Amino acid sequence: MKYALLSLLGLMGLAQSKELQDVYTPKDMLSTPRPHPAIASPDGAHAVSVVDQWDPEDDKIHRSVYLLSLNTTHTLPPLSLFNTSSAQASQFLWLDHANLAYLNGSCLYSFSIEYNITKPPTTPASSPKEILTFPEGVNPTGLQFEPKSGSLAFSGQVWKESGDLNQTSKYDKSWEERSDSAWVYDELFVRHWDEWRVPGKVWTLGAIKLSHESGVWQADHHEKGEKFVNLLKDTGLYSQMDPISSFTLTSNTIAASIKTPHLNYATHTREDIYLLPLPGHTSYSSPKHLTPHSHGAISALTFSPDGKKLAWLEMKKDGYESDKRVIVVHEEGKGIKRWTEDWDRSPSSLTWSLDSNSLYFTAEHHGRILPYHLTHPDHLPTPLYFNGSTTSITPLTERTILLSQQSLTSPSDDFILTLPDPKKKHGKPLGFASDGRDKDGDKLPHDSLRRLTAWSARFIKDRLEGLEGEEFWFEGAEGKEVMGWAVKPRGWEEGQKRTWPLVSLLPVVRFVKCRVADDTIDTILSGGPQGAWEDSWSTRWNPAVFASQGYFVIAINPTGSTGYGQDFTDAIQGDWGGKPFKDLLAGYQAALAKYPEIDSDRTAALGASYGGYMINWINGHNDHFGFKALVCHDGVFDTVTTYFSTEEVWFPTQDFAGTPLTYRANYERWSPVNHAVEWTTPELVIQGGKDYRLENSQGLGAFTALQTQGVPSRFVYFPDENHWVLKPHNSLKWHHEVFKWLQEWVGTAHDDSEVSEQDVMRPKFIIQA
Repeated sequence: MKYALLSLLGLMGLAQSKELQDVYTPKDMLSTPRPHPAIASPDGAHAVSVVDQWDPEDDKIHRSVYLLSLNTTHTLPPLSLFNTSSAQASQFLWLDHANLAYLNGSCLYSFSIEYNITKPPTTPASSPKEILTFPEGVNPTGLQFEPKSGSLAFSGQVWKESGDLNQTSKYDKSWEERSDSAWVYDELFVRHWDEWRVPGKVWTLGAIKLSHESGVWQADHHEKGEKFVNLLKDTGLYSQMDPISSFTLTSNTIAASIKTPHLNYATHTREDIYLLPLPGHTSYSSPKHLTPHSHGAISALTFSPDGKKLAWLEMKKDGYESDKRVIVVHEEGKGIKRWTEDWDRSPSSLTWSLDSNSLYFTAEHHGRILPYHLTHPDHLPTPLYFNGSTTSITPLTERTILLSQQSLTSPSDDFILTLPDPKKKHGKPLGFASDGRDKDGDKLPHDSLRRLTAWSARFIKDRLEGLEGEEFWFEGAEGKEVMGWAVKPRGWEEGQKRTWPLVSLLPVVRFVKCRVADDTIDTILSGGPQGAWEDSWSTRWNPAVFASQGYFVIAINPTGSTGYGQDFTDAIQGDWGGKPFKDLLAGYQAALAKYPEIDSDRTAALGASYGGYMINWINGHNDHFGFKALVCHDGVFDTVTTYFSTEEVWFPTQDFAGTPLTYRANYERWSPVNHAVEWTTPELVIQGGKDYRLENSQGLGAFTALQTQGVPSRFVYFPDENHWVLKPHNSLKWHHEVFKWLQEWVGTAHDDSEVSEQDVMRPKFIIQA
């Protein structure tokens, strides 16, 4: 699913205790700095780096903004610009090489960095200057600025009846002051993710002109006196429930991907690209429909720097959100060309080279997200770096690229990657034809990274050393090769014997039924189900946190996972409890064989979303594993009722080859409720009250089935959380309940009270200055 949670299954065992100060606790994880990918300035000389950090004492997330120098031969320390909060500074963008802009509530501010470049450090910092205020109720998001025309575009809310952004608050007031409390709907969506749709209020694209006079940025008034222009007014185009997130600008045109209103929003994924003139340009009076052909979802629209080419990512099948994304390019006078039609990976981001001739992007590959360069159509993309996962890629010059990288043991940091000179290596061309074009698309990359930031290093210190994770492969269902991650626990040593008493250790869940001689083993199951466990950081499901407590973690990417070819992803359809279940069992057995330190008598399993489905499915088939305890977070209990209560109806329709009205047998075949009579394993059930993907009845249904059959069980309910637990103190409670459940049923690896005491006494960390 679009917002599908990566779910976790874990094998536990027992771990040899080390110094408690080496433990990396859930509180530590939540307090670790959370950097955003750096945003490069238009001239590539600087970048703004935004770093968030939760303070447990005031339960607030604080935001610090830094300036990075990019074009120096050696790395300079980040320069602090200002400290704030996410509510007071968000949606950062560059207006020019020396001026940032950001939102503070509904106000847009500019911030000059020139004093940081040209004046000594003792010079007082400049003050932010207000540029404009958006109309109340518009809730602008996705801001983009086009410097040649001075156009600022955004997605914002407007009432269909009016179409006037400047009148949004007037209609908001009428809605709030209506005499009744009814919400009336004639079509789906009724609600999406964690919000109910306000009938009649939609999302549109807006624009306003900015100018820079006498050193001051300000908003221009439209010639008719309108400050903010609704670009989709009277076009019949809008987004029913969510912001329009994929659009791009040239000096006179905006291209946007929009789901056409005649399609049912809940049953279709198809979006179409429309070209519209920006204010002041009237080259055409109505939107140009660029994609009338049959296709599915479209994303990542981006114009080339010269404005002559438009690239995007496109899926073939309407209704299938996990179809392969193909890079498509429309060029003036040449039409549309599919650049990666025959490449069996799915790009997830897209940006043009500075000369407008080639593309950079990221894509999943074998448990990592790699950066790639694609020089021309029908050519193998060149991987640029193989380690960790790349979250952002921005070309700075012909041979230097700004990357944001993360891993299982580190949140994002920023680096500059220097590519080899394509025309020079010992006087001979390297992998390039005589015309300078890449002739060896799958050659190994030249590894030359220069680190710019290390935001979390001083906080994490050495507590996650040795927990980096290693990949292992095994034969799964139908003889397919399947990959898993193994994260060895803190204190692990090869060849350890099973010596620790079961009752004295705190195993933390996950999947497997193993006993680690001195460690607990966790197996992690991906959610979605079309997703993957990757070499990347998470503040929700973090294998390193479990491993640091002394648990051996195994994260398996079974049938349905992404990054292993589209056939492997597609193979889960109509087979939810089949091949993926067999892969998990085979991976569990492979882990026992490869890591004899695992204690196969101490096991638990944990999963969320599809992983939660698998937990409920396993409870009815636990004779294969013999888990001592299970944890289900926001999982499927009944596939039939899930179809009728979820919001993105296209998802079960695709994954179960129809609806319960047309193909009920497949829903019933793989529904955990039909095996609930066989449930005997203690299970912890966790549910978010604002989860409209898998709503309350799924968690309550599972808990009721457990309770009425006398199976030991517990229900943990977060009324203010959605499919994910995002609030830090709720996350602490989540981890507490999970570890407590595991301690009750699988034992413990460390004394809980000592870990808690250590957690409280740990000094507060101040992020890198």
